[in-house]
Amino acid sequence: MDTYKQEQLHVSLVIPAYNDERYLRAALDSVAAQTILPDEVIVVDNNSTDGTAAVAVSYPFVRLIRETQQGVGFASHAGFLAAKYELIARIDADTVLEPNWVETALQYFADHDGVAAITGKCDFYDFPLKRLLWAGHTFAYEYLQGVIAGTSTLWGSNMVVRKSAWDAAVSKQPVPSINEDIDMSLKLHSQGYSIKRLPSLVAHVSLLRGQYSPKYTYNYLKPWPQTYVHNGQIIRSYLIRSLKNIIFITGLFIMPLHYLLRRAKTSKVSD
Repeated sequence: MDTYKQEQLHVSLVIPAYNDERYLRAALDSVAAQTILPDEVIVVDNNSTDGTAAVAVSYPFVRLIRETQQGVGFASHAGFLAAKYELIARIDADTVLEPNWVETALQYFADHDGVAAITGKCDFYDFPLKRLLWAGHTFAYEYLQGVIAGTSTLWGSNMVVRKSAWDAAVSKQPVPSINEDIDMSLKLHSQGYSIKRLPSLVAHVSLLRGQYSPKYTYNYLKPWPQTYVHNGQIIRSYLIRSLKNIIFITGLFIMPLHYLLRRAKTSKVSD
């Protein structure tokens, strides 16, 4: 395998953000610590009312743009349109990258000309049962959904796509109430583009931004089957809806356990 040379490929990193002041600094610190820095970092402020924009511009390598249409799909789309380079990386404002994340992505694309997009491994840094949750998420989101969709599906917290593939298959105006990362996956796959899952592309993310209520979880999962309906995949949407319901019911049992473990941990620290 040839060693990657920096001048061969260039990457734009897009980070949609909405009221993410308490997360964004850690995300940008992890970008600054990369073994190879992205060629540009675009933070898309999606009508934040907190200090998100101030945090973004405090980093000299960040280009801040604004998207007034509310929703992560619109913010992500604006960032992709603004990106200058042939690879577009996408993470969330609560993502913390491993130091070799950019280098790993660049090396993979340099060695695999036929791959249009990659996604990686994420774990949840703010949940006590991280390994159990990661195993469940991997099985449901990656394996079962992969079987249903017929392709690996991208995860917006940890993904990179070739701009040429995005321009050809995805770049139309986004629609609300769907998952833009899964929508991108389905559109790329339908146009014959290859998506690969790369376990060595590692990131750490928040689980539901700490909002573990049944209502928040239900609303978070709701766009999932709608994304398949939007892409004309009705039968698959029913299978995804069943999977969504199983995950939601499972979450109802896991949430109380999380609170008990967190309370026990807090009590131990205070003692």
